[in-house]
Amino acid sequence: MRVIMSAFRDPPATVQDRTATLKSCIWETVRTSPIMRPIGMATWHMAPAGLVSMTAMEDGVKLGTVHHAGSVRKRSGDINIKGRNALFIFVVSILQCVTVFGMKMILRFFRTVIVFVLIVAAGMMLYRYVGQYISSDFSMEPLLSSASATPTPVPSDELVFDAAVYPYYDQLNETQKGLYTEFYSNALALNDTFIPNEDITAEDLETVFRCVFCDHPELFWLDTKYNYQYMEESKKIVSVTLNYNETAEDIEASKAAFNNSANEILVAAQQYSTDYEKEKYVHDALIAKNVYDLNSALNQSAFSAMCSGSTVCAGYARSFQYLLQQLNIPCYYVIGTSEGEDHAWNIVLLDGSFYNVDLTWDDCASEDDPYYFFNLDDASFNEYHTRASLSTTLPNCTSTLLAHKEDADIYQNIRFTLPQ
Repeated sequence: MRVIMSAFRDPPATVQDRTATLKSCIWETVRTSPIMRPIGMATWHMAPAGLVSMTAMEDGVKLGTVHHAGSVRKRSGDINIKGRNALFIFVVSILQCVTVFGMKMILRFFRTVIVFVLIVAAGMMLYRYVGQYISSDFSMEPLLSSASATPTPVPSDELVFDAAVYPYYDQLNETQKGLYTEFYSNALALNDTFIPNEDITAEDLETVFRCVFCDHPELFWLDTKYNYQYMEESKKIVSVTLNYNETAEDIEASKAAFNNSANEILVAAQQYSTDYEKEKYVHDALIAKNVYDLNSALNQSAFSAMCSGSTVCAGYARSFQYLLQQLNIPCYYVIGTSEGEDHAWNIVLLDGSFYNVDLTWDDCASEDDPYYFFNLDDASFNEYHTRASLSTTLPNCTSTLLAHKEDADIYQNIRFTLPQ
């Protein structure tokens, strides 16, 4: 049986009028609602200030009609809907309304989800098309021990790097020299991140960072690694992040300690008249000041040899380089291997000739004769040392004139004696 509810202000007087009114007012939810059809119920429809008429039919045959207005119930035919039945119809009608409303909300929710997913997918495709930022690291430490951004103005006209003092800078092309200046100025200012001014590659970054690190021991707060971001598709470098060691946490105090220690040696060295004498004094002072210790803190920085009293090859070589630079004696930092181990030492320019100096081996050799590897030519020195990377382009050392004047026999025997 189907129950159809219709509403009108005044019940029509004739059958024809009633039929026409019912046809125009019918809200046949049983037919349109799959949820309500199984129980044969309809929902209420109340005309403003009017009556509600309910007609019951089965197989096209009218069984009866009930009119309801407020608390008034009228009976017609064989149907009598009141009390519990009317309440049941009302409840079912409310459930249908809730169901329809819920379905609309669910559809709206899924529509919103679909739109959101489409937007995210389009954004990801656009992001991948433009290029994805990839972080990468570079570190020099393995080679030396036994890689929101804002553009940083670079005072390129104020920074001049003399090739006689900074040989690694002189090896670079023009684009790399510009990046070298950016690296140096940002490290000097302790800026964390900068945006390169020109298009560069990861290879440019590695080369330039090595050059800055090897040329500038005064940047003792600069760590041996950096990070960079690049576009995945084009490989274009978009930002470079520098890392600093613990001395940067209180840089003013660290600079004061470093400078005080350095000045003690420099003031004494300046009492000598020749570069050779100054070089030798600095050599001896650093050896007397330090012990070789693989576990020393900041051992890749000149700060360790100047302030900590213990260091490794990198600390010896970088502090020696810094002090001779302050004395206007060209001194270069060299990286390579010695006896199969990663190692660092120096090349010094004295009286127009270049010499090899290895403070690490001199400190570990003999307390009586700490000059085994002091001012040697390549012929002797390279039996135990091999240059690597950019250091292979540094000047050759061919002179023997200033090789440990105090005891020429040591130089003669160096080919056959290696300190253990």
